[in-house]
Amino acid sequence: MPIEEVEKHLSEFQVVEGEGFELKEEEKFEDVPPDFWDVIEGYDDIKEVFLASLKARQPVHILLVGPPSTGKSLMLMECERLKGSVFLTAGTATKVGIRDLLMDRRPRFLIIDEIDKITDPKDLSVLLTLMESGRVVVAKHSVHEEVKMKTWVFAAANTTKGLPPELLDRFQKFYLREYDPETLKRVIVKCLTKREGVEEDLARYIAEKVVAINGGVRDAIRLSRLATTKEDVDKFFEIMRKYRPTTFIVR
Repeated sequence: MPIEEVEKHLSEFQVVEGEGFELKEEEKFEDVPPDFWDVIEGYDDIKEVFLASLKARQPVHILLVGPPSTGKSLMLMECERLKGSVFLTAGTATKVGIRDLLMDRRPRFLIIDEIDKITDPKDLSVLLTLMESGRVVVAKHSVHEEVKMKTWVFAAANTTKGLPPELLDRFQKFYLREYDPETLKRVIVKCLTKREGVEEDLARYIAEKVVAINGGVRDAIRLSRLATTKEDVDKFFEIMRKYRPTTFIVR
């Protein structure tokens, strides 16, 4: 998508920052699950920022940037458990359009994985306006109407390349490093036992298999849903490995 077209849409839909959208005391978010973050290894400081953002009187949008196996998608999966959250990927955005999704669902938390793959300038402009002023612009009979929303945006990206600087400026950005293999195994075991109900011995077996071929948490989750025994793990693992690309990077 030419950068000129993106900038054109951004200028059309961006609104001037107005009176703000500070939350009333009774609207403050307190409904955080007691086991929130317990599958995330490390990043205690970033977890603290997330929790502070959830309870802030005004939205603080957060973007996690890094290669696969850094834990960023797993953090978003945790945020998806929050009441009033809507999870979105680049593919979903392409199908329904971010503006339509916002109008239909009115989420408290908009969670976007692979935001760097969203290239539609209309979607990017909707996000910019939402994050800047808490408004969504809707066109009705050639008249633009503004709908106010109180929405926090939590997103992840492999890279910030291609994302408009105006949009990036609305995020608090954290650049993450890849987990080492032993840490990734612990993350997988935690996720499988606490979120998927897998017995610890089987979870450890799956973690060893997946990490050995540079797989990630999502690979382990898929494998755990197919397999209930170590024999099943071996069978489905071999099928997955047989048809994998040269480098197994789907995480």
